[in-house]
Amino acid sequence: MSTKLSLSQAKRGPKTLALAEHSTSVQNVERESHAPSAMVQGGGTCPPRILLVDDEENVILTMKAGLQVLLDCEVTTATSGQQALRLFEEKPFDLLITDYKMPGMDGMTLSTRVRQSYPHTGIVMITAYGDDDLRRQAAQVPVQYILDKPVNLPDVRMAILEVLNGPNQE
Repeated sequence: MSTKLSLSQAKRGPKTLALAEHSTSVQNVERESHAPSAMVQGGGTCPPRILLVDDEENVILTMKAGLQVLLDCEVTTATSGQQALRLFEEKPFDLLITDYKMPGMDGMTLSTRVRQSYPHTGIVMITAYGDDDLRRQAAQVPVQYILDKPVNLPDVRMAILEVLNGPNQE
């Protein structure tokens, strides 16, 4: 089943994936020429820059290794929201993948700050706390995807490709 969402629909609600569910498509937010870079199958552009943020070091190391094998991308990691914002200031990223529950700055606050300063950056949030209130907050940002824990790399890869390329362009 495939459902395309307009930008206004995406702002009302992020796409949610659970391990047992199949994805529906989300329309990619149009990028202007000043977006950091773009992932295009078949080459021609720089690999996308992905920032992976989680306070659990083992999670980011495992996911970074898996993403670099599955995708032609540059993956940078951060263990806090503050560190992530400093990395964005150095050079913006095409995609932010962040855990929701972290000490200090949580993933929602980080996503909001990134969206305000870098509106063309795609955002994927990973959470074990995916209640309706969180989904409403994510829709306000907007966060393109919420992935429920536990996640597997194929689900993360699918979300990344849809956010960076738009639906059905794997």
